[in-house]
Amino acid sequence: VTSVGWEAFKDCEGFTGTLMLPEVITIEDSAFYNCYNLTGDLTLDKVQTVGKHAFMNCTGFNGRLFLNSTKQVGEKAFSNCRSFTGGLYIPTTLTDGIGKYAFEYFAADVAEPGELILLSGSYDNGTKIGELIFPHSKFRNISIGGNISYIGSSFMNNLSNGAIGNEYADITGD
Repeated sequence: VTSVGWEAFKDCEGFTGTLMLPEVITIEDSAFYNCYNLTGDLTLDKVQTVGKHAFMNCTGFNGRLFLNSTKQVGEKAFSNCRSFTGGLYIPTTLTDGIGKYAFEYFAADVAEPGELILLSGSYDNGTKIGELIFPHSKFRNISIGGNISYIGSSFMNNLSNGAIGNEYADITGD
C-alpha cells in the first residue's frame, strides 16, 4: 500500500500499538480524521505528503510523531491531536510546506509534553516558518535549527498553559 485515500479510516476506533505505514508515500485529506483511541508512536518513514485534516481530532496517541521523510503537511493535518506525549520531530526534508494550523492544540492536554525539534519551515523551501503553525500547542522544550533562517510572527502564539515560559521549558536554536 503506497497511499491511504480520502477518509479511508475516518471515525475509526481502537488502533492499538504503533501505527506504522512502512510503504505509504501519500496520506490523503481526512484519511484518519476523527479516529479514537489510537495508541503508541506515529512513525511516517516514507510518507512524503500528509493531506489536509489527515489526522485531525485523533485521540489517544501517547507517543511521538516522527515525520522522517515528509515534504509537505497540509492545513490542520494534526490539529486537535491533544495527547501526543513524546513530542514532534520535523526533519529538514519538509521543504514543500506546512499548512496553517497544522499542529494546532498539539499535545495540549498532556501534563508533561515532549520536545519540538523543528529543522524545516513552512514555506520558501523550508527556510522560513510562517504564522499559525502551532497555536495553542504544548512542548516541554523547543529546538529550532536545520533549514530555518526566519521565524514569522505568531507562528506559535497562544501556547497552552504549562508550555514555554515555565520552570522546565527551554528554547534553543542554531
